[in-house]
Amino acid sequence: MDQAELIAVIEKAARQLAEVLDLSHEGITQLPEQIGQLVDLRELHLHENQLSTLPEQIGQLANLEAIFLDGNRLERLPRSIRDQFDAIHATIPRLALDEQVPLPEHPDVRVPYSKLLLLERDGLPVDHVEVDGDLVEVQVNDLLEGIRHPAGLDVFISYCHQDAKSQPRDEVDLPEAGGG
Repeated sequence: MDQAELIAVIEKAARQLAEVLDLSHEGITQLPEQIGQLVDLRELHLHENQLSTLPEQIGQLANLEAIFLDGNRLERLPRSIRDQFDAIHATIPRLALDEQVPLPEHPDVRVPYSKLLLLERDGLPVDHVEVDGDLVEVQVNDLLEGIRHPAGLDVFISYCHQDAKSQPRDEVDLPEAGGG
């Protein structure tokens, strides 16, 4: 599907107040900014395309409950998705958050997500993390927005939710989840 056809499909779905849009298996390499017009959308299926990024306008989909991205080449997720984490977490009663971001070169070493957000807010682009007794420099934005792993794996922030009932950890590595 070329960009003109894709824009036409999106605009038609917006006019029809679509709640579900399936754009899977369409060879899409880039979503147009018009995707932000789908304000009623609850599910967006983008399986098995060739997406490496998502536009910031994806954050305008206030009613979006599920987005399916497996089988793409995502390297980064937009800041607008990350900004939705607090809103999502607020909808889960009794949730005690324990969000951690693993270092790509040292996946067993994790940095608190809240610390990274504070460093970003304060304009500090670099942090130092202890790994096997040595301090390792890490780029804050790389960890927050996803990075390209040296071994060629796409890694997005891996965070976990742990509530009082020991909800299992939710860790995501994009290749294992179908991306890349």
